[in-house]
Amino acid sequence: MLPTRFWEISAGTFLACIDQKSFKLGYKLESILPWMGIALISISMIIFDESMQHPSLLTFIFPILGTMLVIHFAKGSPFFVNFLGSRVFLGIGLVSYGFYLWHFPVFTFARVIEFFDNKWAKLTCIVASLILSIVTYFFIESPARDKKKISFKMLTSFLAIGVFILVLVSVVIKKRMVSLKG
Repeated sequence: MLPTRFWEISAGTFLACIDQKSFKLGYKLESILPWMGIALISISMIIFDESMQHPSLLTFIFPILGTMLVIHFAKGSPFFVNFLGSRVFLGIGLVSYGFYLWHFPVFTFARVIEFFDNKWAKLTCIVASLILSIVTYFFIESPARDKKKISFKMLTSFLAIGVFILVLVSVVIKKRMVSLKG
């Protein structure tokens, strides 16, 4: 995964390391750059398809550089501050990591049980991943951050139960795959 994510990791590291105050380009240019970032991201959504080689210079320029421009220069634009700071985007941000973690096992499981044959099945997987990420945020992430609500013992118990469930699901999937081959 690291070779294909090199650009993303490097871009995030670069943004984290540069000094916000010393990297000034002027108000007019800084107010245009987030829009240029949105344009680059939008272009990548339109022109990229399964045949696009990744990683490549194009996958760096369009989505990654576009995202960097939005992240770094949006703070200077009242529109972007209000838009990206809205409750909808804050909510998306809160559950996005859980979605990132859940989408792969949900989509993989759907493929294993041969549920991944049309666009409605894919949409169902996206909705299931979103629901799981919301549940994860409210019942795992948020309480785990509050030491008053959850003790270390309770946290380790939840983790042990989670590992047990993952192992159980893995065994079921493995048996299904073996039965399909045999």
